[in-house]
Amino acid sequence: MLKRIFIFFTAIICLFIFGGCIGRPRLTKEQIIQFVMDNEELMNKALTEISFLDDYIFLVANTRFRSIDPLGLDIEGLYTSGTIDSRNATKSLDNPILYELLKDGSVRSIGIRRAEPDLGRVDKITFNFNGRGVWDRYQGVYFSKNNVPILHDRTIWENPKPYRNGWVMNTERVSYYTERIMENWFYFERVVR
Repeated sequence: MLKRIFIFFTAIICLFIFGGCIGRPRLTKEQIIQFVMDNEELMNKALTEISFLDDYIFLVANTRFRSIDPLGLDIEGLYTSGTIDSRNATKSLDNPILYELLKDGSVRSIGIRRAEPDLGRVDKITFNFNGRGVWDRYQGVYFSKNNVPILHDRTIWENPKPYRNGWVMNTERVSYYTERIMENWFYFERVVR
């Protein structure tokens, strides 16, 4: 009996750890959209700040909500991650506007993907709210410079299929939904199977 109880509690703890749920309440779609509408000015300032970051940076996060211990780094607070010459380049960042956006954990991280015109990919800056969980479900918002929906692989969505208040795409591996919140800002849900 004790063995069964131990296995049960171990399984529950593993779900929380691997789901990234400990101390991080998941926001609903409505809460995410409301956050963006309430913080539109701050989000737009963050876009300006991101434009000044080095091109190799693809992530801005806060160690309070996204640990970087596996990299063996001791960075307290805001940091960036990127790749230079196929090597990880993680460093601390002192930016009050980005810190303000990331300080309480509502926005878990900011993903920065630069345009790759030869591959048909556009700039995409995602503000990730509910990161990878047990079912690899991602939720957040992104900024679209041209005010058109962008797929998860950063390509402009040609002939999107309408669904609910937005558009949906399903493949064998990915289910992707997006909808416009306001001019240039889109909500997204991405489930990886």
